[in-house]
Amino acid sequence: MLDKYLEVKKENKAHKYMSRILICIIILLISLIGISISDKVKNFYQEYIFNDSFSFMKFKNFFSKVAGTEDSEEENDATAVMSSFIDYERKEKFLDGEKYIGVQENFINSLAGGIVTFVGDKNDYGKTVIIQGSNGFDIWYFLLNDVDVNIYDYVKASSIIGTINKEFGLVITKDGKFYTYEEYVNALK
Repeated sequence: MLDKYLEVKKENKAHKYMSRILICIIILLISLIGISISDKVKNFYQEYIFNDSFSFMKFKNFFSKVAGTEDSEEENDATAVMSSFIDYERKEKFLDGEKYIGVQENFINSLAGGIVTFVGDKNDYGKTVIIQGSNGFDIWYFLLNDVDVNIYDYVKASSIIGTINKEFGLVITKDGKFYTYEEYVNALK
C-alpha cells in the first residue's frame, strides 16, 4: 500500500516538473516568435525587460499560479527566520539604511526568499547584495566581507548570503519608501 502511494507521489511530481518545463518552453517560444515578427514586441522587451528593473518575483508569482508550486515550497518572513534578528551592540543610521555594530555572528542570513538582483560594490555601501524579495521588499545587505550568492540566484529565507566582521548594514525598501528593520517586521504582520 505504501509502495503504491510513493509511486503515485513520484509520478505526480514528475508530471508537475514536466508541465513546468513545457510551460517554460511555450513562454519562450511565444516570446521568440513575438520578437521576430513584431517590432512592438521587440521594443517592449527592450524597454521593460532589458532596460528597466525586471520584477522577477512578479514573474515567479505569475508562474506559480500557472504551473503550481512544489508542496514543500514555502516562504518564511523575517519573524520566522530570525525571531531575535541578530545580536548587536548598537545600530546607527547609515545613508538610506541602518548599520549594525558589534555583531558577534560571522555570517548574515536572508530575511526573506527572493531573487538576487545585485552583487558587488555599491558606492558608499561597500560589498553589497540586493535581494528582490517575494514579499515585495528589496533588501540590501551591505558592508559584507565575502558574498556566498551569485546574481540571479533564488535564495530561500534564512539562506546564508555572506560573511561579516563585527558590523553590517541593511537597507529595506518597497515602492520607493525606506523601512527600518522594525517597520519591516510590522509591515509583514
